[in-house]
Amino acid sequence: MTNAGDSVVAYLHWQLSGEPEVPGEAPGASPKLQAIEDYNREDCESTALLHDWLLKFRREQGLPEQPLQLPLNDADQEPREPQQSELLSQQLLEEIPDHLADERALGPRGMSWQAHRLLAQLLPFHHREAKVGWWAYFDRRSKAELSPADLIDDGEAIAGAQWVGMDERPSARTGADIHHFRFDPSQPLKLHAGDGDGRLTVELPATDLKLDVDALDAERGTLSLQPQQ
Repeated sequence: MTNAGDSVVAYLHWQLSGEPEVPGEAPGASPKLQAIEDYNREDCESTALLHDWLLKFRREQGLPEQPLQLPLNDADQEPREPQQSELLSQQLLEEIPDHLADERALGPRGMSWQAHRLLAQLLPFHHREAKVGWWAYFDRRSKAELSPADLIDDGEAIAGAQWVGMDERPSARTGADIHHFRFDPSQPLKLHAGDGDGRLTVELPATDLKLDVDALDAERGTLSLQPQQ
């Protein structure tokens, strides 16, 4: 495992494996769960080490504790209403004393100042990180056009799909051409076909064409697509 997406796929593989619910060595425990636990521990430890290094670097460079507020040109900045989570986050940050003797001491809200600060930082996280989905989308489009092989380990993209045939499916309302593809089943896909409003849609970057997934079998490497209705 090299990223969080891999760990999600690895957990799904463990669910299907029948291995025990305890991480560890076989046969009494689950090597798959152990690998996930090891990845998560290493991820947390490396993040903590990076955080400590950044704080040390900031002190060595004499940088301020709070980010610099650069002046913005009003003409370049579109006004927007702050989210409630952003307002509450700012309120919580303003409650933290400038100089704390002990981060673990309890504050007025019944939690430690350390937890208080963490909560303030987490509140606007989902609103802020929603933009990341678009960053990932354009990154995948770029890879699909320039280096498709780079998508082979991306759990949310189907790399190297090859068209193998088509058949027409009659219906009471209208006919639909179903296009069938094959791909390498070793890809660690997190995608599921779904149905109704939850039906999965894929995009073909070369044509910008969006198609509904009629059927997807990640284990066999088969995919069926139809035009959106």
